[in-house]
Amino acid sequence: MLASIIRSLASGEVSDIFGRFRRAAIVYALAAVAAVCGFGFLVAAGFVAAVHRFGAIPAAIYFGIGFIVIAILLVGIYAVVEARTRARRREKARKAELSGVLGAAALAALPSLLRSRLGVLEVLAPFAAIAAYEVYKENRSRRPERTDREDDA
Repeated sequence: MLASIIRSLASGEVSDIFGRFRRAAIVYALAAVAAVCGFGFLVAAGFVAAVHRFGAIPAAIYFGIGFIVIAILLVGIYAVVEARTRARRREKARKAELSGVLGAAALAALPSLLRSRLGVLEVLAPFAAIAAYEVYKENRSRRPERTDREDDA
């Protein structure tokens, strides 16, 4: 059974998937080349227009400064985004590590707590407290609180 599934995957479906992926990659690569060429011609047209308006040297200086500013902005934005991503990754890893340590500590303490009758109550007490709090939240009155404006009226 497993061998026939592997054989069918290896024979036709996987090669079809790779064929579609290869064709899509070629089409997207050609589209990217065309987009880069189009952007290059737009920049060239802008440069020619700037040359006619400001002259060759000032237009080249303005375009150079503009591209340097764009590069600095891109690197700055990338640094901010990467710092946030790194901070999120560290926070996620810290939470995972903390939950692993707490789980291991709970599993290590569980046998000694379950040996005595009082230990079973110690294990079940937090669950009972959570259940009681949930019942309290569900059954408390939901009257809107009065504000100072309503008191004055």
